[in-house]
Amino acid sequence: EEMALQSLSTRLQARDCVRFEGGAEGLEERARTLRAKAAEKVKPYIELLTDDRAMAAEVRSAMERLMQEAQEEYAEINAKKTAKAEVVLELQDKESQQDWATKQLTAVVELLEASQLCGDTSPMDLELFLMEALRSSVPEGLCDR
Repeated sequence: EEMALQSLSTRLQARDCVRFEGGAEGLEERARTLRAKAAEKVKPYIELLTDDRAMAAEVRSAMERLMQEAQEEYAEINAKKTAKAEVVLELQDKESQQDWATKQLTAVVELLEASQLCGDTSPMDLELFLMEALRSSVPEGLCDR
């Protein structure tokens, strides 16, 4: 339990922000609860070994099965965590693209205002027009220019 709590503490310190119902204390309590459940799950097998050493092969087989189940659960959780991380990265990329487009749009509006090519069109109308044009569809390669 102590090793799990220390690992949890180290991970929390390495991250900027972790949200979990109950905060860090909630995570620690969850770790304690999971450890207690795991201990209860293997307790009957330990008692079997204490009572009858001849059961060692069966206990070993049961422990290997439990280990396999735990590894499969870990792999499933890890896959979900990886998928969530990929979604976050994709959203960050989209936000970066939007920021870039906004900066470019601002620069274009400022250039148009400075050049007075638009005559008596208001800057707000220009900005709205360009925003709508960007929202509708941007041809490939245009963002690179």
